This record gives sequence, C-alpha cells and structure tokens, in this order.
Amino acid sequence: MKFFCILKYCLLGISLGLISCSSKIRSEQELMDYVMDESHGLYHKKSIKDLEVEMYYKPTDLLVTQELRGGHAISLDSLRQQYGKYAYFIFNASRNGQEPLQGMVGEFDRFSEVLQTLAFRMEQHVFLTTSQNDTIPLADSIFPRFYGASRNTTLMLVFGKEDWPGSDWVQVNWKDPGLRTGNMQFRFDTETLQAAPQIEFPNKK
Repeated sequence: MKFFCILKYCLLGISLGLISCSSKIRSEQELMDYVMDESHGLYHKKSIKDLEVEMYYKPTDLLVTQELRGGHAISLDSLRQQYGKYAYFIFNASRNGQEPLQGMVGEFDRFSEVLQTLAFRMEQHVFLTTSQNDTIPLADSIFPRFYGASRNTTLMLVFGKEDWPGSDWVQVNWKDPGLRTGNMQFRFDTETLQAAPQIEFPNKK
C-alpha cells in the first residue's frame, strides 16, 4: 500500500511538471494570445453602441522581442531591465469597423485638433490612479498613423512603475480627447500585471 501511495504522488508530480512545461510561453504570438485571453486579467473590452474599445497590458517581453528582431546587440537581461521600468498599455478604438478618426475627415478643423491631441497632448487626457489614491501621470504615448489602412485608432500609453509598490490595483483613466468615446476607466490587478509571463528565448541571456 505504501508503495502505491508513493507511486501516486510521483505520477502527480510528473503530471504537474508536464502541465507547467506545456504552459511555457515560447513566442511573441503565444504571449499575445495569453494577453488577449480575458480570463488572464490583462485585457478589457467595452462596447457602447457603434463603438468598440479595447485596453490591454503589453508585457515587457513584447517590446523586448521587437528590439531583438531588430538585431540590436544588447543582452536580454539589459533589455528587460530597460523596458521593465515602465508599464505599457494599448488603447484601441473602432467605430462601425473603422478608425473613429475617419468619421471626422470632412470636419477639417476638428480632425486636425484631435489629431494634434492624440499625437502630442495625451498627458492631459490619460493618467493612472492606484488603490492608495496616488496619481501617476502619463510618461509617454505613441500614436502610429495608419491613414485609413487600419480599423482602429491605436495608442500606446506608458507609465512609470515607481509608485506601484503596495497598491492592489491600478486604473487607467481615459478622458475623451475628441474621439467621442466618452470618459472611461480600466482597472488592472497589480499582482496580475507583475505576474505576466515572459518569453523563453532560446540561447538568449
């Protein structure tokens, strides 16, 4: 009987090990698929009439991958340390399957104003708050222009992590910059963000 108990626990340990191995992230696409799975807590989606909005966390290794793909001679640890000082969130918005900006093309003055805000003034419209009532300003934002080739208006929002310790959650607060999205809040559990998986890069240090 003792032998069979030992055997059972050995088999259980092997099974858990196999499960752990099968859940390892080995590519950029696998990590992106993990992020976009709502059950992991890194992705939020809101639907308001004809508007679809996404806000999701972009783990450090998705930026590291871009650097490695560019052939930069920087060590993996250095890249992770460099990008790991900040938290990155992606905002996507589409209206009727198109960029919300496309609906303003006929309103030149308004279109130009919103475009300038998205490109240069987002610190006035986005900030982070914590469960400890701290406010973290936007450190940077990146607004790629697709000139109608994309179905989304997309921004990458960057925040420093120095004020996060001890906070149970962080909330991205979005004040409409003119896209007619309305004001929105997206809350993320800090432990979930910190536990975002890394990619197992082969032969990288």
